[in-house]
Amino acid sequence: MLSAVSAPSLFDAVPDGVHDLVRLRVPIHAARVALLAHAVAPLLGVNACEAFIAGYVHDIGKLGVPIAVLEAPRPLTAAERRVMQDHPVIGATLLAQVWPECPAAVQLAVRSHHERVTGTGYPFGACELSPLTALVAAADVWDALRSPRAYRAALSVADAGIEFEAEALPNQVKAAVRRIVAEQGW
Repeated sequence: MLSAVSAPSLFDAVPDGVHDLVRLRVPIHAARVALLAHAVAPLLGVNACEAFIAGYVHDIGKLGVPIAVLEAPRPLTAAERRVMQDHPVIGATLLAQVWPECPAAVQLAVRSHHERVTGTGYPFGACELSPLTALVAAADVWDALRSPRAYRAALSVADAGIEFEAEALPNQVKAAVRRIVAEQGW
């Protein structure tokens, strides 16, 4: 697995103020999604630096979600789910304010990383995902499945693979993530 130590210049591409915000909510998840997206990007012809940055900042909008919702040890209520589903828009808005020079493709990926090709995602129910958005979405899903959550233990590689395949994301993106996961031991 690519380590954060081997990618210092990628972390340096993100302004300090943005780092500070990421560190307030999900720093480990952010770094893992960034590193996985960066590793997969060349297989998809996606800009690897933008993939890293988008993966790193994708959940910055969780700053607008109460800790009690983020760490709920049970399924979210309908009201809590609506609050959680606001985080992509909050994140894109926050990025625009604290980092006006943030690449447009990164802004789009932050705003859309929970969209799905079936239109069943959020916040807008969009069916079309940019290649960068699809990559960040897939890296996010993989890391979420393989990481412990307040409401469940981390899934095994086999169980995560089954759930990952069910995600309504482009097949070529899922295949590229699976390839890197297998080759690099994610």
